Amino acid sequence: MKDIPGDAPDSIPHTQVHSLVRRTLENLQDVVLSLLLVLLLVLSLQALWRLSRMALVETAPASQVLSEVILVLILTELYRLLIFYLREHRISVALTVEVALVSTLREVMLKGAHEFEWPQLLGLSLLLVVLGGLLTLERWMTRRENEASETDAH
Repeated sequence: MKDIPGDAPDSIPHTQVHSLVRRTLENLQDVVLSLLLVLLLVLSLQALWRLSRMALVETAPASQVLSEVILVLILTELYRLLIFYLREHRISVALTVEVALVSTLREVMLKGAHEFEWPQLLGLSLLLVVLGGLLTLERWMTRRENEASETDAH
């Protein structure tokens, strides 16, 4: 059967090339993410090794040990974020905001609040309030969506 002008042909050759390129790039992206996951796992193991040495062998101050614990938690959250991205192919806002909150708090713990100038403290406080607000808003929106889908199901 001959194609009539204006009708959609059965298969357009150039679209198959586009889908092949898209699939190839997505697979390459998955490989890059898998390598990042392995790297994060290695970094986590190194941080755990440092933490155990600091806590058991050396007499490190408690603030340093706590900072290392928080670093392990940050690496774990980043690992979860990359796994979520690998599975869903989108970034989780909640996980990203959690990582940013914990990372910011870790920096404040490392230096100590008394070492910051007042403009820096004001900026950090504003950043923490905004990140906390984003996390609260995201969780509230998710809860509302879940409630709406439950009521629609009944």
